[in-house]
Amino acid sequence: MITIQELHTYYKFSQMGIVPTIPCPINELDGDMMPWVDENELPCLWCLSCNTKSYLGSNQIDLIRKLLHQ
Repeated sequence: MITIQELHTYYKFSQMGIVPTIPCPINELDGDMMPWVDENELPCLWCLSCNTKSYLGSNQIDLIRKLLHQ
């Protein structure tokens, strides 16, 4: 499982243009997904525009970690 700290770091790097942003799975035009902790204390991404939560799969987590630790 990915940590909220890793998601926040990735988000900050995406805002600086160092890593690609993660678009909303419902509407890519909504912008970046924000790091979030859900009601069950699981890290996820949240789209502010359409109120969608997205839970990362192992491939996405591996990619994020790879980009963070380059």
